[in-house]
Parts: sequence; C-alpha cells; structure tokens
Amino acid sequence: MLLLLLIAPYWVNEILRAFAFRILFSTSGVINNALLSLHLLCAPVDLIGNDIALYAGLSYAYILMMVFSLYNAIESLAHNQIEAARDLGAPWWHIHLFVVMPFAKARYRFGLHPCVHAHRGCTCRPAGAWRASYPLVYANRL
Repeated sequence: MLLLLLIAPYWVNEILRAFAFRILFSTSGVINNALLSLHLLCAPVDLIGNDIALYAGLSYAYILMMVFSLYNAIESLAHNQIEAARDLGAPWWHIHLFVVMPFAKARYRFGLHPCVHAHRGCTCRPAGAWRASYPLVYANRL
C-alpha cells in the first residue's frame, strides 16, 4: 500500500506537478498563507525566487529512485540474518545499524548517485554566471 502511495503521484504529468508546486510555493500560496496565519511570518516570502521551491520539486521528483533502491535492498536481505541477530539478543537499533545498513550500503549509493547528479544537472550554472551574479545576489539581500 505504501508503495502504491509513492507511485500514484508519478502518474500525473510533470507539467501539472510543476503548476501544483507553483500554487503551493507562490507568495499568495498555501505555504505562505499557512505560515502567515500561524504568525511565523509577518510578510510573505518569495519561496520561488529563493530556490526553495526548486529544491523541493527536485527532491519530490527524484525521491522515488532512492526509495525503490532501498526497498529492493531491504527486501532482498535474508530474514535469517535478522533472526540470528535477534536470537543473539541484539536490540532493534543494533540490528538496523550492523545488519541492515551494511547490506543496503551499496544499494544506497546506487540510489543516491542518480539523484545527486540529477539535482546537480538541474541547478548548475555556466562557469562565469555564478561569479557575475554573486555580487548582485548579496547586494539585493543587504
């Protein structure tokens, strides 16, 4: 059931998801209105201009690769190893730390690698663009 809940939003088109994120993160959007009504902000914040919406959208788009990789790693773990650790008296956190995590480490790297490179590819700037915009970005924040 959890796997179905993770896959269901990916049936929706990328454009519709982008518009939904724009509605959520705009200055008059759901997140700003919630923060204003809770009195955590005194004025709306430009979440789209500050790249918060960009990172949230990219994380949402690429999290499925990471989850599937870890799910496959944990499902392929032999239950005999976990039972042996329980029989030896290991607590649950010890089993997770010393049995499950070392087994899933290679799959974790396998799932993390495309996610990191996808983020890097979507957020990189040309070599001179960062240096050219660096004073402007921080001058506007002062």
